[in-house]
Amino acid sequence: MMLWGLLWLAYSLIGERERWNGRTVGLLGIVGVTAAVLMAPLLVPAVAEAVGGTAESALAYHSEEKATDLLASFVPSSDLRYVLGMDRSFGNFSLMVMYTCQYVFDFEEIKVLAVIPEMEPEQLQQPVVWGMLGPMMDQQLAGFNRIIFDQTKQIMHSLAARPAITLFHNVLDMEVFGLYHFSTKEWTLLPRLSWSISDNLKLGLGGQYFEGPPNTRYNLIAPVFNGGFMELQYTF
Repeated sequence: MMLWGLLWLAYSLIGERERWNGRTVGLLGIVGVTAAVLMAPLLVPAVAEAVGGTAESALAYHSEEKATDLLASFVPSSDLRYVLGMDRSFGNFSLMVMYTCQYVFDFEEIKVLAVIPEMEPEQLQQPVVWGMLGPMMDQQLAGFNRIIFDQTKQIMHSLAARPAITLFHNVLDMEVFGLYHFSTKEWTLLPRLSWSISDNLKLGLGGQYFEGPPNTRYNLIAPVFNGGFMELQYTF
């Protein structure tokens, strides 16, 4: 069982490098995926228990039988996902680490999203323009659907960590959450500081920053979500 898990992990880590070189690791991929489907529900919890953490695995199946040709590209592909996590406390310091991986079956890469050019209202009334805009809009919507379901790559894996510390007899709490997507090169950083002014009143300061290449989720939400915040919480 451990051998199958190691093969799957190796495929996850080197798969992208092989694609950069224009090759595929077909045999290893077949063995790894087959092993993951059969052994992940047993292997993942066993590994998590061995390191004192938690784990989950899931196989999502999406049928396209009832989808029309127009909607087929908007149906998410079936995928296998698993999560390995660890949350430990050492006195007033705690550390959470989480690794997630996803394999998309029957993956077909979508090219860069088409850009709809700016047009005058009079141009949009011409039938010849309709035939040009339709495929562009379908491609954009299909691409956005891939982004939402984290299926822009066949293998999606990321690592997240959250160190936190409590100081001055639980009066001051500081933590930083960071996450990096190895497959899409996206990352985020969320620092936070909480000060317990009294037993019922707490002041919080923090921020969030998202960064990613074009046509990624973090690149789309960064202009809206990047920034700082302050909150005042009263408990009664």
